[in-house]
Amino acid sequence: MNFNIDNVYEFRSEQGAKINVGLFAYTNLWAQKVFTPLIFAIGLRRKSFWLICFALAMHVIYFGVTQHRSHLFAPILVFAAFILYRSNFSYAKGFAVFSVALCSATVVILVFKLDALGALIIRRALFVGASAAYSWVEYFSENAKVFFADNLLAPFVSNQYTGVNLPRFMGDFMRADREINFNSGLVGSGFAQLGAFGVILYGGFLGMIIRVNRRLIESGVPPYIHAAILFFPFRIAWADADIFSALLSHGLIVGAFAIWLFGTSKYQSA
Repeated sequence: MNFNIDNVYEFRSEQGAKINVGLFAYTNLWAQKVFTPLIFAIGLRRKSFWLICFALAMHVIYFGVTQHRSHLFAPILVFAAFILYRSNFSYAKGFAVFSVALCSATVVILVFKLDALGALIIRRALFVGASAAYSWVEYFSENAKVFFADNLLAPFVSNQYTGVNLPRFMGDFMRADREINFNSGLVGSGFAQLGAFGVILYGGFLGMIIRVNRRLIESGVPPYIHAAILFFPFRIAWADADIFSALLSHGLIVGAFAIWLFGTSKYQSA
């Protein structure tokens, strides 16, 4: 285990190869991104010291094992959702507050030359995902589309992408001298598969999940529960993964099911 944030890239691939094997590639992600945030949210709701401590400890362990820094931010996001959605939250006020915070952080980073912090909270959060999507669209505008030959329809569709790992393929294209994955979210990956129709198709899948969760909120499930569980899966779908990976591997479907179970148990106990 490593808890030095500066060394995460040295161990991430090696750790992933060890722990994400077979079925555990799914259950590990569900535990990290859906169920532990849910435990933390329930702990806050019930004011349970032990549930809160257990969830916080698990997020620290997840970071040490997986080397993904997002696990250190997850408790902050869950707590923020708990506070915001239980108050008279205004999106306009929220955008104003976060804009001021972003400008202030930028000034501090530039004045004190905190390059590592700037790369983490500004470049990584606001620019990397957009840049990757643009690069994917640019490449597949000039080259043949995939038509799901990389994975989903590999047994039936044969082309130059058959059996290819698209993020690794694009990583080789962007930086041939380095072995990297160059991930894109639903815009870039959808365009790679079917062009503009692929983006519409992927957006439709994501829209269905949003609609299901809106219905669950209307039925009485607290909105902060949705935010706590689904913030990372939605962010991953938008910025980092193919929509089908986001739906299954990264927990959008499992998260929606967990929210439904939470609502069901709430009504039964009432």
